[in-house]
Amino acid sequence: YLFFFFSSRRRHTRFLPVLIFFFFKQKTAYEMLRSLVGSEMCIRDRYQRRVHGELSKFLMQRLNTLTQQLVAAQRQQDDVFADVQLAPPDVILGLTLAFKADQDPNKVSLGVGAYRDDDGKPYVFQSVRKAEQKIVSANLDKEYAPIDGTPEFIKAAQKLLFAGEDILAKYGRHVVTSQCVGGTGSLRLAFEFLNRFKPGTIYVSNPTWANHNQIVEYMGLRLVQYPYWCPKTKGLNFSGMIECLSQAAPGSIILLHACAHNPTGVDPTAEQWREIAKVCREKRLFPYLSLIHI
Repeated sequence: YLFFFFSSRRRHTRFLPVLIFFFFKQKTAYEMLRSLVGSEMCIRDRYQRRVHGELSKFLMQRLNTLTQQLVAAQRQQDDVFADVQLAPPDVILGLTLAFKADQDPNKVSLGVGAYRDDDGKPYVFQSVRKAEQKIVSANLDKEYAPIDGTPEFIKAAQKLLFAGEDILAKYGRHVVTSQCVGGTGSLRLAFEFLNRFKPGTIYVSNPTWANHNQIVEYMGLRLVQYPYWCPKTKGLNFSGMIECLSQAAPGSIILLHACAHNPTGVDPTAEQWREIAKVCREKRLFPYLSLIHI
């Protein structure tokens, strides 16, 4: 390559006698040059053909190497996830799928807690339709919301939860609101916050919404169940609940369903709520109310 490189450039022809003499002492530079190719143009053509051939060979080898590397990487990726087990199907959503597959004309869905019409189709309230139209007609600019959520939404949610502005005027400095993505997203974010700034054992009702147990367990937090459902009376096991909470260590987090307990549908009475609040205050427990079904 060194010989051809120099011979293909006119400004380097003065080096030819030295190079050729170095490699071929028995002949002069001129005689060797003519005997090999006959002219400088021929040298250039042969050089280009050889370079193109070598380049094509190199590119094909490189392409084959890259292909083998991609196949190996794909196999390695498959191996990485080979041990990942399929998550068990959701019980409620699985029941909904079974309901849709059932051909019985008299079937009734008692799975997901959603409103249905007489034909079993989803029922959307007119108030919801009007709210959707109001949002669309507002022609919102789709701007990014602040990190804690849309201020108008936060303010309206506070008024809804605390029954007017009187409570907010008195205790507003103790109220902090953050807008989250859905019920599960809110639960996860709240558990993350408590685990970081107020870690403690988390008490959940037995039974409770399946997502509660899964989120707590996946985060590696300690989970304890307190009695709630009484199969004999088909109602609340209030005495068992109070006894368990009374034995909880100070700082424990008590997850409570504000209303429409999932999955039993059984809620404490107003008097029982006052008793629960008293135990939490006396034992210095941290009540965490889930408002998903409010």
